[in-house]
Amino acid sequence: MREMEGRPSFTLVRQALMYEGKNVHFIFQDVCEMGSVWGASLLLRQGRCGLAGGLFSACKGGQRDVAELLLANEATYYNHGLWGACAGGRADMAEWMMKLGADGYNAGLLNACLGGSRELAEMMIRKGARDWNGGLCCACIGGSAELAHFMIQCGADGFDQALGGACQGGHCKLARLAVQRGGSAFDLALCEAATAGHLDLVRMMVSLGATHLNEAHGKACNEGHVRVCEALVALGATSCGDGTCVVHDFLQ
Repeated sequence: MREMEGRPSFTLVRQALMYEGKNVHFIFQDVCEMGSVWGASLLLRQGRCGLAGGLFSACKGGQRDVAELLLANEATYYNHGLWGACAGGRADMAEWMMKLGADGYNAGLLNACLGGSRELAEMMIRKGARDWNGGLCCACIGGSAELAHFMIQCGADGFDQALGGACQGGHCKLARLAVQRGGSAFDLALCEAATAGHLDLVRMMVSLGATHLNEAHGKACNEGHVRVCEALVALGATSCGDGTCVVHDFLQ
């Protein structure tokens, strides 16, 4: 037991046994992704774990032993396994899930772009995936310039969506790329940047013409991004959209 207590998975399992609700599912996913068979087995016996999320995480982490455990427990969510494999850049796991019946190739492409794996993106395209705009947006969220350019070469032209994704992910270079290509949904992008707390992108969107400062201020306030709230006030925001400012009141 003492040897086991030193493992990160032991700490996670102990937390899961103490918590209720959705926290258990998130912890179970972490245990699966790190490859702890004993931990996953213990939590499965508790009967409070999401098999779909577990299989996604096991395949994302390349943990075949855990994935086999979940499959033995009737986790027939092969598409979730495929999507996790794509997110983690695990070609072997993706091939395995497809042999078992996974066919969610468009979502696989999105996860590959989000995870920055060109190999898996190309694999999903060979299988028939064609959601170029979704792939571009996910590449911008994940920060992969290579995959963003690849999706554009494939035919993606959803640059407003890409701009929002770049601001959500906090990637200034990809935001500039989207703007150069015609992205102009600056207010939407401003709110994405404010929600995620990306101060540089908040300033960039305002400089480009975004005007929904109060809405963005409210989103930053709700997430507790004090510096973003202060910057938006300096740029002209007067409230959180409903006349209140939780952060301002807290700081007084």
